[in-house]
Amino acid sequence: MPQDATARFLGIDSKTLRKYYDDILETASSDANSKIANVLYRKCIEDENMSAITFWLKTRAKWRETDDRLDKMDEFMDKMAAVRLGAELTPEQWAELMTKRNAKHS
Repeated sequence: MPQDATARFLGIDSKTLRKYYDDILETASSDANSKIANVLYRKCIEDENMSAITFWLKTRAKWRETDDRLDKMDEFMDKMAAVRLGAELTPEQWAELMTKRNAKHS
C-alpha cells in the first residue's frame, strides 16, 4: 500500500507517518519479499516442488521455457528421484525414462 494511502487509512498526515515509522516503511517490502522467498526456497529444497523450482529458476535465475538448462534440471530431478527410490537404472531404463519425459514436454 502506498505511504499516502497508509497515512489516510490511519488518519494521520503522511509526514507524521514517515517521521515515526520511516524505518519500518523502508524495510517492510524487503522483509515481506524475504519471507516469501524463504518459503519458496524451502518448497524447492525440502518438498522438491517442481512448480516452485521452475518459478524460482525463471524469476531468480532468469531461465526461460526454451532454455536447455530446464531440460538439464528435469534430467537431474529424474536422477534424484531414481536415486531416492533406491533404483539403479540401466542405460536402457534411463533412456526409456528420458524418452517418456521428453514426450511429456513435447
